[in-house]
This record gives sequence, structure tokens and C-alpha cells, in this order.
Amino acid sequence: PPAPAPPLPPPPGISRPAAAHAASVLASHMGTDTSRWRHWLHAMGAVGCARDLAVLLPLSPPLPVDSAGPTLHPNPQPGFPSPSASPYEVALCLLVTEEPGTALGMLRRWPAALWREPIVRKAAVAALSARTRTSRGGAAPPDGMCSFPSVGAAAVSVSKSGALTSTSEITSSAGENAPSAAEVASSAGEIASPAGEIASSAGEIAPFGGEAESALTEFLAVLAQSRGDAPEAVALLLCLPPPRSLAAFDLLRGDASLARSQVGRLCVADWPLTLQLLLEEADAALPPSEVVPQLQEAKSDPPGLWLHEYLDGLFTLGSPTSLPFHHLQPSLYASHAPGRLLAFLRASEAYRPDQALAEARRVADVDSQAFLLCMMGRHPQALALLLDGSRLPSAAIDFAASAHDPQLWPLLLDRAMGSPDLLHALLARLRVSPPPGLDPLALLRRLPDAQALPQLRPTLLAVLRQAGARTAVLEAAVAAAEADRADAIARRHAALCAGVVVEPEG
Repeated sequence: PPAPAPPLPPPPGISRPAAAHAASVLASHMGTDTSRWRHWLHAMGAVGCARDLAVLLPLSPPLPVDSAGPTLHPNPQPGFPSPSASPYEVALCLLVTEEPGTALGMLRRWPAALWREPIVRKAAVAALSARTRTSRGGAAPPDGMCSFPSVGAAAVSVSKSGALTSTSEITSSAGENAPSAAEVASSAGEIASPAGEIASSAGEIAPFGGEAESALTEFLAVLAQSRGDAPEAVALLLCLPPPRSLAAFDLLRGDASLARSQVGRLCVADWPLTLQLLLEEADAALPPSEVVPQLQEAKSDPPGLWLHEYLDGLFTLGSPTSLPFHHLQPSLYASHAPGRLLAFLRASEAYRPDQALAEARRVADVDSQAFLLCMMGRHPQALALLLDGSRLPSAAIDFAASAHDPQLWPLLLDRAMGSPDLLHALLARLRVSPPPGLDPLALLRRLPDAQALPQLRPTLLAVLRQAGARTAVLEAAVAAAEADRADAIARRHAALCAGVVVEPEG
């Protein structure tokens, strides 16, 4: 069908203030005559001034319901209200074409009892379809563009509230000259998709280009809420550009399960709010098994950032639901938070060490590589990596002490003979406290004879003092054991003399 004509501006000689004055005069004379209100709303709408009279409609008390009166509109546009529509419905149906933003404000302010959702929705669907065809020249929505799901839902008479059950009811509610359901679906192109079957990929949703389209989409979302169709309302709100799309989060706080198929679009709307929602509901309405695949397809900047922050949040919270996805995290940490890779590797065991080692090598993380090599039993390679890398000699000494591998100390001493820095670090450690497993005598015997070593004398004195202290401790321990042995013998003798049978323990 041909595109409907745009709303007419006020005729020459009728300014906006004059139109507002005329509406005020009309309102003062019509009182509660419902038929006359309907009549003059049509008349004002014919010249693009429906708003001036609509804002004066009485709300408390509202106009009474009467029988249908004549309409002044000779050729109703698609979605135009039927003669049986109330003045409030006439006003909303006119304003969705004339001034969608004003229509949205009135819909929010007016009590739901003043309008019937199917009639108003039909007009909004037709107005949005017409604007979409006009703005795109009749072309189908581009890839990734939100496809106005409610248009198609209305065209095929999908009403979960039960208000409409057949195409004929929709057509009759729109007037005899309204297009059929097939015509609306055809004129909408790819728009005829139910809200639950949006073809746009997650992360590729583009906001509407015009304020009018956004207002109409939000208008349809409010109608969806009024009929209890929360999934459709969320889908429509997420088509809006921020910050208008943030209203979807208010609905999700009441029922987070509505976000199960909308994760990618929520990320585009507001990632911090989405992350908070996903972490709060990870053990209930939004399990990671449903969230992770959508985050893998979402196009964040840089790629994979949303998935990393989500899994990192679960890991930080200690959620067991993240365990099946730990194998993904070494790559994510290496790409987005290399400084936290080692902490993750130490805390988790649900990953493949060989794959994690490849990621650690990709970002040149020497500490993570050494940890993984040690986990795989390749201690000599880990020690060689620490010695060859840009790490302080103390790091290699600490690693050899913590690995508890007797093969490492000879390797470390061999390298120390050719590395003054490492040798000095070993001697400095001996002066303070010998590392577990290191034999001070073995190190001192291998010191080069012809090489002047700084602090050698203090080191030897420290080793002798340590040896003396160990000898003193050993002698004190032996003396204490002898004294305890003598006391035990005396007590046993006294017990035997008293006739007590003493059996050895164990």
C-alpha cells in the first residue's frame, strides 16, 4: 500500500498560539460531551493540531462512554481508530503520528482505564512502520539494526493478554479502511518478527536514528508492560539508544530471567549494570552456561573484554558455577590482565597447563611460565628460565628453596660460578639465613681461589656463627634428652618398687 501522507501543519493564518486558543475555547464549550470531543479531535488532527486539544481532555472525572459518533476523517490512515474509539484513544492514535513524544507522555500519565491497548497499539505499530519505510526508503533493516519486533507481533495478532485473538478483530478495531494484517506485514518488510525471534546478532544492535522512532518504540514498550508482556517490553526497550534503554534494567530487577536471551543487547546498553546483574544472578536466574555463549559472540572493545570481566568476577566471588569455564581464563587473563595470570594459575586447577604455558609465553610472563613448568615437573627448565630472564638472582634462589628438588641446588651452584651477581646473592643469603636444602659447605668449597669476593670474610664468620649456634642447639637438645631419660628411668624404678606393672607405649 502507498505510504500514508505526513500530518498536515496548521493552515496558513492559524499559528500555534491561535490553535491552542481555539482548542481552549472548544474545550470550554464541549464540557462532557464525548461525541463532540471525538468530533473535534478528528478536526484538529486533520490540520496537525491534535495536541492542543488532547492536552485539555478531562481526566478527573473522565468523559463518559457513549455510542459511536460520526468521524470527520474521510480516508483513515493505517491504524486510524475506529468510530467506536473513545476520545482518549482518538487522541493517542492521532498523536503517535503527529507528535510521538507527546503521545508517550500522555500514555504514561493517563490511567490505563481510559484506553484500550489493542486499538492504541495498532495505531502505534502503523506509525512506526510508516516512519521506518520513509526513513529507509522502503528498504529492509540493515544487518544488526533492531527490527521493531512489536510491529510484526501486532500484524499477526499476537496478544498474550488475550485482548485480541483474531486478525479480523484487529482490522475492525482499526476501521474499515485500515490495511489487512498481510498488508501491514508486507509493508513492514523484515519488521514482522516476534519479539523473541529478533534476527539481530548480540552486540550488533544499532539504536534508532530518530527521536520519533525511539518515542514510538518506548510507547510500544509501555503498552507491552500494560498487558503484562514483560519479555516484549524488555526487547523493545533494548532497541532504544542509551540512556532510554536503561529502563529495561528496572524490569529485569523484578525478573532477571527475562535477560537470558538478551545478554548481548544488555551489554551494549550498559555494560557495568549488565555485569552487576549477571554476577548477582549467576547462581539463580542467569547461570553461566547460558551467559558465556552470548558473551563469546558479543563484540566488545577490545574483543573478549566482557567475557573476561564476567568470568573474573565469578572467580573472585568464588562461585563454583564458573569452574567449567576456567579453561578459557588463561587466554583471557593473558590478553586483558597479565598481572593477574599467576594468581589465577595458583588458585585454580581446572585448566590445561600446556595451553596456559603457551599463553604465558605469548605475553612473556616469566613467573607464570616458571610456575607452570614446575607444576609439570620440569624444575630444571623453570630454574633456567628464571636465571636467563630479567629476574633478580633472589627469585631463582627462592624458587630453588620452595621447589624442594635436590637436583636444583647443584644446577644453581654451577650457574653461580659463572655469574658474580648470583654468587653474591647466595653469599648474602648465607650471611642472613641459609635457604632450606643449600649446604653452606658445598658452596664455600666451590668458591674460586683467584677471585676477590666482596664481603667474603663476613660471610665466613656468619657461617661459622651459624654452625656454632647449630652445634650449641644440638648439644642443648642432647643434654635435655639425657635429663629426660634419667627422670623417666627414676619414675619407672619407683613404679616397679610400688608393684605397678609398667608396659612400654605402643
